[in-house]
Amino acid sequence: TQDPYVVNLRPKSILCVPIKRERFEAVIYLENNLSEDVFSQARIETVRLLIAQASVAIENANLYEQVQEYSKTLEEKVAKRTLQLEKLNQELQSLAHRDGLTGLANRRRCDTYLEQAWSMLWRERQPLSVIMLDVDHFKTYNDNYGHLAGDNCLIKITQAIQDVLSRKGDLVARYGGEEFIVVMPNTHLEGALIIGEKMRRAVEELQLEHKFSSVGDTVSISVGAASCVPCGETCIESLVKQADSALYQAKEQGRNMVALYTN
Repeated sequence: TQDPYVVNLRPKSILCVPIKRERFEAVIYLENNLSEDVFSQARIETVRLLIAQASVAIENANLYEQVQEYSKTLEEKVAKRTLQLEKLNQELQSLAHRDGLTGLANRRRCDTYLEQAWSMLWRERQPLSVIMLDVDHFKTYNDNYGHLAGDNCLIKITQAIQDVLSRKGDLVARYGGEEFIVVMPNTHLEGALIIGEKMRRAVEELQLEHKFSSVGDTVSISVGAASCVPCGETCIESLVKQADSALYQAKEQGRNMVALYTN
C-alpha cells in the first residue's frame, strides 16, 4: 500500500502470486482499475494453474540454458584437447624424423627428402649433389675419451656443419653412427667441393683434442661428394653410393680431406 505506483494510480483490485518451485523466481502482478474484488477464488485458481505451468517452463528454460552452456564448454574442451593431440602428434612425427642426439634429420627423413628433391630436379633438369662425411678414427676417440665425450664431439661437429650451410633447401642428416649426409639441390659438383672443404675446415678449427688419431692431434673429418642431374639413367641409390665411394677414397688418400666422385 505504500508503493508509489499504487499510491498514485490507486488500482481497485490487485493480485500478487509468487512463481516458485525449489526457489523463488518472480511474482505475477495483476491489477484492475475498474472494480473491487474482481479476483475471485475461481480466477485465482486459474492464475495459479497458469503460474504452475509458467514455473515449469522457466525451469525447463533454465535447464536448457545450462545444457547449452555445458555443451559449449564441452565443445571448447574437446576442441582444445584436439589441438593438444594434433600438436603432440606433430611433435611425435617430428621426433620420428629427428636424430635424438644431434637434433638433425635422421636417415628416414633424409631418404624422404632425397626422393622429393630427386622428383623436383628431374622435372627441372637441375643438378643434385650429395656429400657423405664421417669423423676420422671415431671409434678410437670413443674408446679413449669415453662415450659421453664422443657424444659431445658429435654435437659440436653437427653445429659446425650446420653453420656452413646457408641455403634453406640444403639438408644435413645423421646417416648412422659418426656418418653424416648432406643433400644439396641445385648444386653442381664444384659447389659440393666448396661446401665440403668449408665443412672440413670448420671441424678442424674446433681443435677438439684427439691424440689417438693417425691424422693429427685434433678431430678431423673425411668428406666425399657426388653430383648428377636426375634422369632415367641414374637413381638415388647410385648417387648416394657414389658419394660414399668418394668418402672412402678420401680415407684411403690419408683422411682429413675432400674427394669427388668422377667416372
